[in-house]
Amino acid sequence: MAKSNSKSDLNPVTAGIKVIASKTCFSLSGNCTIAYKLGRDKEDALYVRLHENSGGGFFNNDWYPAQAIVDALKEADSGEPVTSSALAQLFRRRSANTPAFFAAVLRNEGVLLPYKRTSRRHVIGDLDAFLTQSESNTPNVKRKAASKKKAAKKTSPRKTTKKTPAKKS
Repeated sequence: MAKSNSKSDLNPVTAGIKVIASKTCFSLSGNCTIAYKLGRDKEDALYVRLHENSGGGFFNNDWYPAQAIVDALKEADSGEPVTSSALAQLFRRRSANTPAFFAAVLRNEGVLLPYKRTSRRHVIGDLDAFLTQSESNTPNVKRKAASKKKAAKKTSPRKTTKKTPAKKS
């Protein structure tokens, strides 16, 4: 997985943020997997941080307050579907991939919901549920993004012997 291009890889302990969950999801295009973390600070505010990306694209891995993300989405909510550009104001002078990667994370968290059959347009979901999640309802376990295609199980052909029917007496 590719690391971010940020020079400051914030340690959650140094930043005063306690990691409550480490998760993975597919990018919006479905071409790579994104690893991210959710954490809470001393005031119990929720933070989100991109951690890794299997596709090699650069991103910013600083902790971002979930409240700022929610505020940006509320500001962009005009009743029409939104794109990742609604988050761009939070990531000025950062990697251009960061807003789209965050949009994928927010889709995984239920904050953004799919609009029709497009991967790049979203309807805003339950923002309050996102802000109020805790360790008890967000397990601190890495979830691997499930592949849509399961590998076919290989089996060897069964050997059969030709049986003759029993004679009737």
